[in-house]
Amino acid sequence: MTKKITIREVAEAAKVTMMTVSNVVNGRTNQMSKETREKVQAVIEQLDYKPNHAAKTLRTKTSLSIGMVILDDVPEFLADTYTSQVVCGLSNYLADRNYSLILQGIRSQSIPKKCILEEIHADGICAILSGSKETRKKVIRKILNLNLPFVLIQDKYPDHRIYSITQDDFKAGKLVAEFLVKKNCKKFIFLAPKQNWPAIEKRVLGVEKILSKKNLNIEIVKCGDEGLNDTKTAVNNYIQDQGLPEAIIGGNDRMAMAAIRILNEKGISVPTEVKITGFNAFETAAYITPNLVSIQSKAYEIGMEAGRILIDKIRNKVIDNKEIIFPVSLVVGESA
Repeated sequence: MTKKITIREVAEAAKVTMMTVSNVVNGRTNQMSKETREKVQAVIEQLDYKPNHAAKTLRTKTSLSIGMVILDDVPEFLADTYTSQVVCGLSNYLADRNYSLILQGIRSQSIPKKCILEEIHADGICAILSGSKETRKKVIRKILNLNLPFVLIQDKYPDHRIYSITQDDFKAGKLVAEFLVKKNCKKFIFLAPKQNWPAIEKRVLGVEKILSKKNLNIEIVKCGDEGLNDTKTAVNNYIQDQGLPEAIIGGNDRMAMAAIRILNEKGISVPTEVKITGFNAFETAAYITPNLVSIQSKAYEIGMEAGRILIDKIRNKVIDNKEIIFPVSLVVGESA
């Protein structure tokens, strides 16, 4: 049987204290020189040291895990690139600090029942929530009842116990609308999923703010689960009833790319006949022609920031800023 390497042996080999080794293992390296951190990490890898997390859990009464709650009625909720990017950022940040991620998707119909949130044994909770304000409020209250550090992403709630991280979706909507107005567009539609999302609401408000200054209106076209088939049906129905719009604003890149494909199939030129924009500018947008005009999202960084706040809160660090808003910028392409 292979002898288990101890933290003392790592410390002796690296010629540092056991506390220094512990700090490296647990990601507490802010006050440590780069040379010391790299030296200790090299010894850890050389000796194949494995921290005894079970023992630490017993000593500290922590689970070394974070719960991630996603309220989305769409079964394939991780197909949404924004959601998956947030999860990736959070998971990678936690993994680097020897924390695990417990991912739990829930649907609105399950909220009135005994909440499965009570079965999540974690040291903190991060949440991305869809649905009406009342539906989101119910879930938020259930999470608050757990008395754990809590980060809410892409939404706000008036409670001092909640840390909120959003991107500036209101400004994002304004940027897209300003771009299209400069292109002399007059007839607009906004593609939105059937499921209500706070970010989509803010984007619509931003668009409406700019268009109202020009006495222009926008029509919201619901696209079901925002997949290709539902978006295709919604856009086709609109064109059949109302004719071609001059501009289609996809509530996200997924719907915008679906719209480009639909118009291409109809022989309608983008952007000559119809201009199309999206939101988020993830790598997937590069797979469509013409290149999509979109808004750059920092979803991965938002996930990492959520991890930082939760770990800092668990370690009783003072966090002054309860609300973090990530800036956005327009990515110019050829679709508008």
